[in-house]
Amino acid sequence: MRKNLLVILFCSLFSAAFAQIKYSQDFENGFGDMVLIDVDKKAPHAQVASYTAAWNIRTSDGSKWAVSNSWYDPAGKADDWMITPVITDITANTVLTWRAFSADAQYKDSYEVRVSATGGTTPADFNKVLFTKAGENGDPIERSLSLKDYAGQQVRLAFRNISNDKFLLFIDDIQVFDAVQRDASLTDATVKKYVLKGNEAIISYSFKNYGLSTINSIDIEWTDGVESHVDERTGINVKFFETYYGQFKTKVAVDEPEQINIKARVLKINGLVDSVAVNNERSLVIHGLDKDIPQKMVVEEGTGTWCGWCPRGAVNMAKMRDTYSDEFIGIAVHNEDPMMSDEYNAGITSIPGFSGFPSVVINRASVQDPGDLEDILLNTVRNETGPAAIEVNSSITDRTITVEANIDFNTQFINEDLRLIAVLVEDSVVGTGSGYDQVNFYANVAAGIMGGYESLPNPVPASQMVYNEVGRELLFGFDGRANAFGTEINSGDFADLSFDFDVSPSYDINNLFVVVMIADGEGNILAADHSESRTVGSNEVSNKFTGVKLSPNPSQGGMSYLTVSLTESQPVSISVVNQLGQMVASRDYGILSGEMVLPISTMEFGKGLYFVNLNAGNKLHVSKLMVD
Repeated sequence: MRKNLLVILFCSLFSAAFAQIKYSQDFENGFGDMVLIDVDKKAPHAQVASYTAAWNIRTSDGSKWAVSNSWYDPAGKADDWMITPVITDITANTVLTWRAFSADAQYKDSYEVRVSATGGTTPADFNKVLFTKAGENGDPIERSLSLKDYAGQQVRLAFRNISNDKFLLFIDDIQVFDAVQRDASLTDATVKKYVLKGNEAIISYSFKNYGLSTINSIDIEWTDGVESHVDERTGINVKFFETYYGQFKTKVAVDEPEQINIKARVLKINGLVDSVAVNNERSLVIHGLDKDIPQKMVVEEGTGTWCGWCPRGAVNMAKMRDTYSDEFIGIAVHNEDPMMSDEYNAGITSIPGFSGFPSVVINRASVQDPGDLEDILLNTVRNETGPAAIEVNSSITDRTITVEANIDFNTQFINEDLRLIAVLVEDSVVGTGSGYDQVNFYANVAAGIMGGYESLPNPVPASQMVYNEVGRELLFGFDGRANAFGTEINSGDFADLSFDFDVSPSYDINNLFVVVMIADGEGNILAADHSESRTVGSNEVSNKFTGVKLSPNPSQGGMSYLTVSLTESQPVSISVVNQLGQMVASRDYGILSGEMVLPISTMEFGKGLYFVNLNAGNKLHVSKLMVD
């Protein structure tokens, strides 16, 4: 494809505390009272046929942007205008800021910012150019300029696309405001989150100057609530809208397997108090680890039978599985083909940085190319120590897979929303019909050697294709079960979990395995393990639960009943949790044994999916319950 739209998440850290905001437009509700003019009147290329207006609204990772096209058929130069309403009360401190990027770094778009002091809205009224960018960045960037020359006047501002046969220009977060003299925004503060006890951690930081005064010195502090350490930086020269990067000279000592809560904040600028305090502080967390637990690499591959480049993903995934079976866990998440799980596909493609197929998501922390998997495992993941270890086993009765996960925590978590994620995965999937044909751009060595696909036709017929590691179902949703382990966990704590998958008749029960993962509140995978498809045929069940049945399911008449058989006396309790992790019902039954039927009233529940948690002794059994 000639041009690929890069979907990039760019979190603006721009302060909302500026005084005297004159104008603001983020395009979340359209263009509002802006004026759009299509001067060139050119027809868009077929691959960007929907970009018919001078400027269009498009969503990139949840944020709406104004987008102008310059890819025409026939090729030519764009002349597209986006004009603000009249902006008043301009002062010597008034500035214009915005964000911009070119959708394809190989086809960088160019544009101007112009000003009209007449109040008119025709291109002829904008006779002054304030800013020109020949080839905007491929990644989002914040830009700014001063409007002090127009103090006391009323103006309109225009963003004009002047690209010649390029692609798509993105503009967002236009703001006109009066800047203060001193405002350093602590835009970032980072530290390694998991550190083996006995070591030290370095805090890195960056601040951006949103004040008109050049920053020549700054005092930045970090504190753990007991000790405070100030980093004094002098002899620097950070002008308006520039960013400074540094590291604290004093490191954080990690002595115990405990959670360390840290705050970093700006104290003074040029020896004076910062005028805007709301953007001065960042919170950090370090978890001291008691022992060195190797981190596993969970790779969720975005793929599809329609994707001609996706054989590259399949080849690299197979290589990793065969070579690094003890360290690597792979799941193929299909898109727009017969193996697609709608929920799984939506989750993977919404991860920041996911821009196309094939892409691989590593521990849900980064999106990478499949060809880089081995290098990332050897040089990055192997250097990481895990905060927990999981051992997963599974067994089957009829077409229900019972999963048991034993979790050993390696650090302390306080008020961390740890999530439990479980995925049913199938190997050796075959099918008939064109939906299972694999499009293959490597046929006849057209794109080089690729694990044998260069010797196969395009498309490879379904009769010759076997798909492995197909992500079939998510038991607790893509984000997992919220607050799965309570509000406080300490190093050395154990959790024994048990839950069921009801297997669809269309899956081969002998080729299934289950991946269990723990994710933190940011969605990053902390620990994972999987059962083996070769062992999912035994008829063994948990030694604590000889029988658990939830019926009717879906609930009928406002009631369902949980039938339980216990082999020994133990404390029993039930809690019911909705998909948001909120408890909607609970009951403690005390010490029970033998067979019993426990009623669950669903009359007060809304329609939807719930999780019935049966706690017996130190075991947890989770059942899905539908309420219609």
